[in-house]
Amino acid sequence: VGKREVGWNMDSVKRLARDCSRSQYTAGILASGGCLDTISCILTGFAVLWGTEIDPHQRAMFTDITSSIALGDTYGVDWSAQVRVDYISSGQPCDDYSSSGSCQGEDGKTGWQFVRQCDIILDRLPRAFKLEIVPNAERLHGGRALRKVIRKLSSEYHVVRKRIRVHEFGDISNRERLFIVGVHKSCGPKASSFTFP
Repeated sequence: VGKREVGWNMDSVKRLARDCSRSQYTAGILASGGCLDTISCILTGFAVLWGTEIDPHQRAMFTDITSSIALGDTYGVDWSAQVRVDYISSGQPCDDYSSSGSCQGEDGKTGWQFVRQCDIILDRLPRAFKLEIVPNAERLHGGRALRKVIRKLSSEYHVVRKRIRVHEFGDISNRERLFIVGVHKSCGPKASSFTFP
């Protein structure tokens, strides 16, 4: 997308987020949480146009960083009224998929959101998306929810997944995460050429 920013701080991130001359690529963040995906998008050159989050403090943080609209609950948004973006990043709650959580998967209190986010992506049809979840989703209930997500999204996207130890990419934790990336098939041969670093 653009030049990667090195040596950033929150003031520089806010300046970049408000610089309209930087990018023509746009992003939306589902479940913005602590804004790590938001900051990553800004630092790589995306203009973040909207985000969803139920926690009022995290919503306020998203708006403060981006100066963009915080839409509230992902599943209460009228998506037909929202601008389409080039890229959607999502990290829905993982508690119901975690080996230290309820292990109820999509049948849990928030676990259904992992599968349901596909409906938003298929409605908005960004050029690309990135989903993140705990790797136990591959094993839980035989990987049922993960297979549903990949099957649904594969109708429009070339989908790949990889387990990544996030500390290898600068995260301070030693967690392993499962990343699922899709590139829209309308991008032609490039859609199937994506590989993880």
